Amino acid sequence: METTTTLPSIAVPGLYRHYKDKLYFVIGRSVLSGTEDNQFPIYHVNYVPLYGKAPMTTRLETEFLETVLDGPKPRFALV
Repeated sequence: METTTTLPSIAVPGLYRHYKDKLYFVIGRSVLSGTEDNQFPIYHVNYVPLYGKAPMTTRLETEFLETVLDGPKPRFALV
């Protein structure tokens, strides 16, 4: 029997592991200005790398939640 992994539909705040094994803390989601009233607003995920001195970063939520071909596995997984 094959098992499937269901990816979350939204990024929730918390600790995530990137598929390359580094940790990140998701602060929350934000909506791209000007799209909040659209039928399909564009969301971003705001997160902080927990290594080095990297600044807070933002990524399209669809990219944050996508599956990468290295496995395949999720780009970011909630820890």
